[in-house]
Amino acid sequence: MQDETNDETLLKDIGQLEMSGQYLLQLINDTLDMSKIEAGKLELRLKPIDSESVFGNILSNASMLAKNKGVEFSVKTPDIPHNQWIPVMADASRLEQVLMNLLSNAVKFTPAGGKVDVVMETVSVTDETVTDHYIIRDTGIGISEEFLSHIFEPFSQEGRENTNRESGTGLGMPIVHQLVTLMNGEIDIKSTLGEGTEVTLLLRYERVSKSAAVENQPEIDYSILNGKHILLCEDHPLNSQIAIRLLEKKNVICELAEN
Repeated sequence: MQDETNDETLLKDIGQLEMSGQYLLQLINDTLDMSKIEAGKLELRLKPIDSESVFGNILSNASMLAKNKGVEFSVKTPDIPHNQWIPVMADASRLEQVLMNLLSNAVKFTPAGGKVDVVMETVSVTDETVTDHYIIRDTGIGISEEFLSHIFEPFSQEGRENTNRESGTGLGMPIVHQLVTLMNGEIDIKSTLGEGTEVTLLLRYERVSKSAAVENQPEIDYSILNGKHILLCEDHPLNSQIAIRLLEKKNVICELAEN
């Protein structure tokens, strides 16, 4: 585990394994989502969300991706002053999936030294709805006009020099398009090869009353595990080893049953 060694070679190997695991997990999740789309069973779970917190997490993660790559990242919210976010109904995880896909693509296809700019605007507010406008601009490698017309087709990837086809599944944008449609939104992409890409996203949300409870992520109190005796039933050696290590970090007494 990364927090248990200072060996640079080992840390690099662990990092590579983690990246491979994340790619495989993304592939599995995207494949499952596409299966739901094809079966007409992809649905949103709408709940009241804390908009400022949700978007804060999304933008913080995107900013970290950009920083790690040496890409300048800026956010403008001219119509959303601090503490004036309007509570809305949304599927927070799917909203994050859409925006992180678009933001990570912008960073991924922008060389170090480039820029990714995000503009978030509220264009309409009524008693029932809030309509937000998002613009994501990058100075990356751009998309060819020929491929742009196929960008929402499953497994479509543009193979060019300086791009890594293995870094994606070819399912991200089709899923984004389907989710945006479910959100009663619109998405438009403009791009010029060698100059960059601009993604425009329009999303409409149902408003919730100020008195409505806003869903917050509950804090997990791991102290309740301290000293507990747990029987772990796991027949895969690697899974059991990792599970025991994680449990022991929480001061759990763990006993393994292999079958």
